[in-house]
Amino acid sequence: MESQRTCPVCGEKIVGRSDKKFCCNECRAYYHNLRYREKLKLLSEDEDFRELCSNVALLHERNSSLSLKILGFISKILLILAH
Repeated sequence: MESQRTCPVCGEKIVGRSDKKFCCNECRAYYHNLRYREKLKLLSEDEDFRELCSNVALLHERNSSLSLKILGFISKILLILAH
């Protein structure tokens, strides 16, 4: 007998595949966006990270090609940390 599964976001009954975790795409997106925002918030509170972002912004103002490389590197790090 299958137990009732409920969505962790809204509490609705989950219908469908046995490995499905959310009742709909909106709840899935909301959950993952919330997790991503929480991780970004933790990073933004980190003083070293803020200083790095400030330095990259300064380089960007000077039209440095290095700043674009650094921004690309930071975005890759953020993507890794978000998962």
